[in-house]
Amino acid sequence: TSWRQSTVNFVLGTGNIVWVAFGTGTPAATETISGAAEIATQVETDAGSDDARIVTPAKLRNASFLELTKEFTVGDGTATSFTVTHNWNTKKVGVIVREAAGLERDYDAEINRTGVNTVAVKMTPAPAANSVIVYVSRLGIV
Repeated sequence: TSWRQSTVNFVLGTGNIVWVAFGTGTPAATETISGAAEIATQVETDAGSDDARIVTPAKLRNASFLELTKEFTVGDGTATSFTVTHNWNTKKVGVIVREAAGLERDYDAEINRTGVNTVAVKMTPAPAANSVIVYVSRLGIV
């Protein structure tokens, strides 16, 4: 630390010397004060609940809350119903069921939002192994 004598026009031998610390460190940065800042981890960025850390562009680009579409490949030649798990904690999702190859035509499938993290897809006849892609997209971030 650094210290300085704080009495104006002090004359040595005439009283107590008052010392004041200065330059003791950098304050924490805020929106209005320049200072030291901690960088958020990817987990902290994804949680979005810590206002005391800063986010780098790379962490923001990879943030899970910005993922807008997930893709699931389904089909085994036997099953006609598949449950896909998106883990977005919302039923506000859009679903497209499409051929995985060829013309990539849309399937006429029955879609049920069975929970806040899952979507059930039912189609007949049973699709061949890995022949169908289910796209689940966020319709709103909650």
